[in-house]
Amino acid sequence: STHSADISADIAGLGSAEAESELNYLGTVRARAGYAFDRALVYAHGGFAYGETEQTITAGGTKLFNESQTRTGWTVGAGVEFAVTNRISVGTEYSYVDLGDERVFDDAGVFVDEDVAFHTVKALINVRF
Repeated sequence: STHSADISADIAGLGSAEAESELNYLGTVRARAGYAFDRALVYAHGGFAYGETEQTITAGGTKLFNESQTRTGWTVGAGVEFAVTNRISVGTEYSYVDLGDERVFDDAGVFVDEDVAFHTVKALINVRF
């Protein structure tokens, strides 16, 4: 799924203007280290993050700009996992992802800077074979 951010404004002479940024995909390569006790694991993780962002700028109903960039950055976070059985574990994980900031549009004194940083929380169910 994609995640997006939108900005709308009314500009004299042009009518409405909109800028949209979407995160088309996200991947991470992480290491994790933690402490296991009884059937629980508490851990921290961190590593490399990458993704693709796409921006669209529309003014007066006309698309002025539409481009995408591959972005790289980093991620860090923590989680907890609990072994329900020897084969099944459940848990939750928090991550902070930062893909950096970049000027994605600059024309006739109008520019758009995109800063891609966000938080995620996910639920985990792991089955070991």
